[in-house]
Amino acid sequence: MADLYLNGTQYSAVRLKLRQWLLFEKAQVNIKKLIENKQTDEYANALCLLVSNTLGAPLNQVQDAPWYDVVSAYGLINELNQVRGIPLTKQTGPPDSKEPEIPWEYSGREWYWWLHTLSKEYGWLPGQVEELDIDDAISLLQEILVDEQINREWQWSLTELAYPYNETTKKHVFKALKRPEWMRDQPQVILPGLKLKFPKFMIPVGRVIGEDENERLVS
Repeated sequence: MADLYLNGTQYSAVRLKLRQWLLFEKAQVNIKKLIENKQTDEYANALCLLVSNTLGAPLNQVQDAPWYDVVSAYGLINELNQVRGIPLTKQTGPPDSKEPEIPWEYSGREWYWWLHTLSKEYGWLPGQVEELDIDDAISLLQEILVDEQINREWQWSLTELAYPYNETTKKHVFKALKRPEWMRDQPQVILPGLKLKFPKFMIPVGRVIGEDENERLVS
């Protein structure tokens, strides 16, 4: 937990529980799209709404606060809600292919997918799943997915499809079931961080250290 001020009012930024965090991450995806599409006004509104919802602060108070305070609050909230780096959450390379949109997708499905997955495995009630720490939830999810994959591999090994005939050797050779990328032993690829460009009026007055680590004076 960390305290911050908006328009003279103190708020506490906290690490979110699972259901709140899923909403937070969904809003993050939307904000990234607005930045990519250079929709400045929509981005500003979405950022204020995200900070308002996360802190429990009135939206008009967030909108009236100096921009640099809002951005600072967002940065603090984001930092508090980073997930632990485990294989499931690490990007080890480009995805195999772009995931196609599924016809049964709907708004808010992320939460119900998590609820279904964890309650099915552990018999928990919705309130218990909702209040899980995000690191615990993601670690448990990885264990569930590992179990499912190992079971698929075992079932695959019992089928004829797992032993295709090799014309060269004149033998049936075992062909392992392909594992998801995060389960493969591959060197990690460090992706460049996302750099955001803010209009001058959003930058606090005074000495500012930029991404090049050079200091400049903003007036």
